[in-house]
Amino acid sequence: DGDGLSVYEEVNIYKTNPLRNDTDRDGLLDGEEAIIHRTDPLSTDTDGDGVSDYDEIIVHGTNATLNDTDGDGVSDYDELFVHNTSAVNSDSDGDGLSDLEEVLNPKLNPLSTDGDEDGISDYDEVRTYMTDPDAADSDLDGVSDYEEILVFKTDPNSTDSDGDGLKDYDEVFIFQSNGTNADSDGDGVLDFDEVKNYNTSINSKDSDGDGLLDYDEIFVYNTSALLEDTDGDGVSDFLEVTKFSLNPLSEDSDGDGISDYDEAYFFGEYPSLMPSRTPSESPSGTPSLFPSYIPSYRPSAAPSSSPSLVPSLDPSSTPTIMPTPRPTRRPTMEPSGGPTHQPSDQPSSHPSSDPSVLPSVQPSRSPTSSPSATPSLLPSSIPSSGPTNEDPDGDGLSVYEEVNIYKTNPLRNDTDRDGLLDGEEAIIHRTDPLSTD
Repeated sequence: DGDGLSVYEEVNIYKTNPLRNDTDRDGLLDGEEAIIHRTDPLSTDTDGDGVSDYDEIIVHGTNATLNDTDGDGVSDYDELFVHNTSAVNSDSDGDGLSDLEEVLNPKLNPLSTDGDEDGISDYDEVRTYMTDPDAADSDLDGVSDYEEILVFKTDPNSTDSDGDGLKDYDEVFIFQSNGTNADSDGDGVLDFDEVKNYNTSINSKDSDGDGLLDYDEIFVYNTSALLEDTDGDGVSDFLEVTKFSLNPLSEDSDGDGISDYDEAYFFGEYPSLMPSRTPSESPSGTPSLFPSYIPSYRPSAAPSSSPSLVPSLDPSSTPTIMPTPRPTRRPTMEPSGGPTHQPSDQPSSHPSSDPSVLPSVQPSRSPTSSPSATPSLLPSSIPSSGPTNEDPDGDGLSVYEEVNIYKTNPLRNDTDRDGLLDGEEAIIHRTDPLSTD
C-alpha cells in the first residue's frame, strides 16, 4: 500500500491493513504514525485528548501522544478549544502565572498580563499586593490600585490607609495630605481633628502663621489656631505668650482697665515703641518730677494779706512767696489761727518750696488774679508735646509720669481712692498716691 511499512510489519507488528496506507484514516500514513510520530496507526487520537493525531501533528504542533503537551495542567483540547491558550506554553501571556492558575481563577486572564488594565500586572496583584486583578480599584475608594501603589504609597486594599478617619481619596485629592500618616504635618494634631474639629491646615504646623504651633494653640493656650490675635487686642498670640506673658484670650489680662496693647506697646513693655521723653533735670542735677517740655509758669500776684507759697515753674528761679487767695484742696495759709501757716519773712518750709520739685499741671484748673476767687495752683492748659503729655484722667500727672515714675493708673485720677488726686499727692503733698495712709 506504499505506507512505508512492509506487509510483514503491518500484519505481524502494527496490525494495520497492508492494503490501506492509512488504516485509521486520520490523514497520517501508517508508516508515519508508527515510525516517525510514534502515534497509533489504528487510532485517530492516540493520546485521547480530543484532538486528532493529524491536528496535533500537522495543525497545532502538539504532542499527539500527550494530552497536555506543555504540562501546565490544562489539556491540549481545553487550551486549544476552550481557553484559546497555547498548548505548548504553560504561561501563554508570559505574566509569570501559569495558564492553569489563570484558568482556575476567574479574575485572571491567561491571555493578558494585566487583566484589569490598571497598570499593575496580574502577577504583582496576585503575588505582591494581594489586590484584585480584575478591578482597577480593589478597595473602591476612588483611588486606582496603580495610584495607591506607585504614586501615593497608600494601601490599595484599605479605604483609609493610615486609619485616621479620613478616606484615602479625600487625603490625596482634596486635602493633598499624606494618606499614610495620621498626622501629615507632624504638629501633634491628627489630620481628622484638624479637618473635622478645628478646621486647621493638615499640611502646616502653624495654620495662622502666628509663630505658635497648632497643637500649642489648641491644647495648651486654648487660642484660635486660625487667628494670629485670638482676643483681638492688637497683640499677636505669639507675643502675648512668649514675650509679654499676657493672656491671649483677654484684651486686658490684668483687669486694670488698660488694654494689653496699650500696656505692651505704650506703657513700657515694648521699649522700641515707647515715647522718647524722660523727666528733665533741675539745674542741680536732681531729676524733676515734671518733664522738660512743661513751660515755666507763675500766677500773677493778687491783693491779699495771705500769701500762698506757689513755687516758680522755672527751675532757674528761686522760691518766691506769692500773695494769692487760698486754693481749693491745696496746702493753704489762713489769715489767722488754726493749723495753717502764717506769712513770715522766711521762705515757707512747705515741701513745694523746693525749686526742683514742681507741682503737676492740671488742665482742668486755672489760676486767677481775682481776690475773691479760689484759684488752682496749676495752669489751665499745657501745650501738647507728644503722647507723654497726655493726662486722660485729669489728675495733673501725664501718662508718662504715672506709668514710669509714680506707677499709678493713668486712667484713674485717684489710684488709691483716698479722695486726693494722684497729682496732688505726688507733687504737692508728697504723699504716696498708691497708699491711703
